[in-house]
Amino acid sequence: MSSEEWKGAIPYYNREGEPIDMDEWTRLSGGPGMDGDYRRIDSTYLMAGMETRWVSTVWLGLDHGFGMGGPPVIFETMIFDQAGTDYGQWRYSTEDQARAGHQDAVFVAKGQLSLATGGEPVSEVIEVEEVRAALGIGSEEEE
Repeated sequence: MSSEEWKGAIPYYNREGEPIDMDEWTRLSGGPGMDGDYRRIDSTYLMAGMETRWVSTVWLGLDHGFGMGGPPVIFETMIFDQAGTDYGQWRYSTEDQARAGHQDAVFVAKGQLSLATGGEPVSEVIEVEEVRAALGIGSEEEE
């Protein structure tokens, strides 16, 4: 398959679910001339004791339903710990579903932290630097 055929074979969509071409997807995904903020739907950091969870919801733009019928699946929520271990993944077709799913995943992550720490209080952290400081990790500028 030629590169031109390949570009046309993959179904790309904007956040509204409208078809776009690969060049537009690249631009919106944080390619040249874009900072990637378009991708981020929501992001929540949670801490309990020395345990953390990061709930991340993003626009993928590439149909992860892979043409199996139904609306394109173009959003994803994942839960990670401080080591990057994946603790859950969900995918959605609309931004509204993704936003609601993010809140559901925050609830799940709070339960995971409670179990992992024997019931220590879970707090939502606004800045990643707060997580780094609590875990004794230097700032990004220091690394």
